[in-house]
Amino acid sequence: MRHFDLPGTEVSFSLHPVRTPRGLASLLRSAVSLRTIAGRFGADVIHANSTRAGLIAVAARRLGAPPVVVQCHDHLPRSRAGDLTRTAIARGAEVVVAVSETATAHFNRGLRRPKAERVYISLDHTRFSPTVTGSSAIRSELSLQLRDDSSRTLLRSPRGKDRTRLFERCKLCVGSTTVT
Repeated sequence: MRHFDLPGTEVSFSLHPVRTPRGLASLLRSAVSLRTIAGRFGADVIHANSTRAGLIAVAARRLGAPPVVVQCHDHLPRSRAGDLTRTAIARGAEVVVAVSETATAHFNRGLRRPKAERVYISLDHTRFSPTVTGSSAIRSELSLQLRDDSSRTLLRSPRGKDRTRLFERCKLCVGSTTVT
């Protein structure tokens, strides 16, 4: 497992004459760094797991980074900044997946053509148990304690129709490469 440090961004949904330009500058620094790391790593696609990460990733895409899949968890505010963010992500990402019907509807609100599709995040309950604390090499590599709850959470890809939809959408990003 490799870890890549990216500079964070201070961009906010609250517009301010001083903080907004500073936030946009930090977003651009993050985007340049992401493009560089994605190129060095040989990434085929970038998965942005939040709205802010989506802004960074679509900016990196405009600078030559690989295609972007943005995962939307939250509801963007009903404001000029929220609308600009939604539009930038919709135009710059190849795929936008939302974690609920509500998040999908909120993201698509005001767009000429809906972009977000609902794909549920799923947890494999057959492999997850808060009482089991087996050991693994990954725990050592990540310096996780055996009692750390995060080290016992095993995520799986969606099943059935949602899995097929997600894989089909990702194939559009990377051509013939199937994401599993």
